[in-house]
Amino acid sequence: MTPDQNTLDITSYSDSCRWESIAREPEIKRQLFSNALKCPLLAQNKIEHMGIMHAHYPYKVRRVNQSGSFFMACTKGTGAIHIDGKWEQIKAGQACILPPYMTNAFQTVDGSELEFAWVRYIEPKDKRTIADTDFPRLGDYNSLALKNTIEGLYNELNGESWDPVVSSWINLIHQQVLRFTSPQKIDARILHVLKTMAANLAHDWTLSEIADIANMSEEHLRRLTNVQLGRSPMQQLTFMRMSRAKQLIINTDAKIDHISKEVGYSNQFSFSNAFLKWVGCRPSQLR
Repeated sequence: MTPDQNTLDITSYSDSCRWESIAREPEIKRQLFSNALKCPLLAQNKIEHMGIMHAHYPYKVRRVNQSGSFFMACTKGTGAIHIDGKWEQIKAGQACILPPYMTNAFQTVDGSELEFAWVRYIEPKDKRTIADTDFPRLGDYNSLALKNTIEGLYNELNGESWDPVVSSWINLIHQQVLRFTSPQKIDARILHVLKTMAANLAHDWTLSEIADIANMSEEHLRRLTNVQLGRSPMQQLTFMRMSRAKQLIINTDAKIDHISKEVGYSNQFSFSNAFLKWVGCRPSQLR
């Protein structure tokens, strides 16, 4: 098990783990990049690194405050991801998008191989990210297509490595990620609800109010948001509140008490506990 710069970050490989990685600027000290192919052109799509992982138990990764969205598409086996404050299963034919500046973790489960393709972005704290509140976090996906495309880029870098071809491969990979995160996959009524809530996170929203905005029953709203967002309506609201709070804590000098009220929490203690569950640390620890 290898600690990273932040002592709460963990990377643990089994002896049978192997991978192929491509990095904008490989970090020699990190085992993941020990044999990585260098590709400065990744920067054109704000990609830090990507690759294909063939993992076996007890492979585990934990990132407390990663500086960019992490997209992973499972191509074989079953694993577990920690997102929205709880562990969930990910299996072949599924993908997930893990947002930046929040605690995220993923690992193998005992007795199962986990193979996945990944794309890790580098995103400024004050800019919109691809893992934003409108997007699904876990869902069905053509994972093999992404794996094959990353292999295509890897082979090109290992061969003639002609920049126009390399750039085309990178653009295709980026588009495959965007295909999963595109808001066009989300029902227009759900998008309307998200925009309405985002405009007034301080409001004491109820499920009934949200269903009225969507012009559907509460039960239908629950089913639709679970399918399209991977969260219930109230879980999505909490995620949006925590995302906004995180941005305000990182990018402004506003007091924590003021921020908690701005995102709908009159009680600072309740806000701090919710923030710890969803983000992975206390609000004060981000400053």
